[in-house]
Amino acid sequence: ESERAGKSAFVAAVLSAEVNVTQLDLPAQVILNPRTMVIIITGDVEISPGVVTHKDLIINTTIPAPIPTAAAPILQRQTFAEVKTKSKSSDNARLADLMAALKQLDVNVSDQMDILKLLHKTGRLHAKLIID
Repeated sequence: ESERAGKSAFVAAVLSAEVNVTQLDLPAQVILNPRTMVIIITGDVEISPGVVTHKDLIINTTIPAPIPTAAAPILQRQTFAEVKTKSKSSDNARLADLMAALKQLDVNVSDQMDILKLLHKTGRLHAKLIID
């Protein structure tokens, strides 16, 4: 009854109320829109352990490893970024970590979408994949 007199204030209070989305138990989703080149990741999406390599990503290894000196230090040049899981083998990596690694490697959005599609196809992506 008290809200009927101030309908605008009531609506404003409802619209400004904070909602903790983690308590809604929403399914994890990855939404790809190839036309607009947009990737949306909802929830805390996990990925199972695996190795991702794509197009121009190259790993160089020198065997035997050189011995570093002050005049010739060992420089690390990597075209990959590692995404580690936690100490337990049952713990999965987060997709956000992989996406950050792909961003660090300057992988374009189209290639990121291809990687996400293949992760889903192999069962490594623990989310519903929606291609819009």
